[in-house]
Amino acid sequence: MSNFNDEIVAEFRANGGLVGGPFEGRSLLVLHTLGRRSGEARVNPLAYATDGDSFLLCGSNSGAPNDPDWIANAGAMSEVTLEVGTRTLKAIPRVVTSESPDWVRLYERWMDHQVGMREYAEKTTRKFPILVLDPIGD
Repeated sequence: MSNFNDEIVAEFRANGGLVGGPFEGRSLLVLHTLGRRSGEARVNPLAYATDGDSFLLCGSNSGAPNDPDWIANAGAMSEVTLEVGTRTLKAIPRVVTSESPDWVRLYERWMDHQVGMREYAEKTTRKFPILVLDPIGD
């Protein structure tokens, strides 16, 4: 985990899920996955939107040409852990790509919730996958 992510995660935990800087005012969660090749624990602070009880994460990678690694890592897992506010939850991950009939609706839901993210889409021809996290229990 990068030093930047370390600082964001520490601030998130110290402030009950609230952070400043580039994530100030955004809904943020901390996603825990395992590297699909390395098996090492990965922790990523990520902005999210909701769709009913589900959490939506967008694999924009700031408009880079490739999907972020956390998309494939979560997609390879049957269950992930996430921190939202002061809660820690288990969730079933599902990667929704542009080939899915659900993608347009979920992508628009994400874009409407996350102001400024349309700029990332203008940087690439790649269609950003959406990671849907369906909480287990709670």
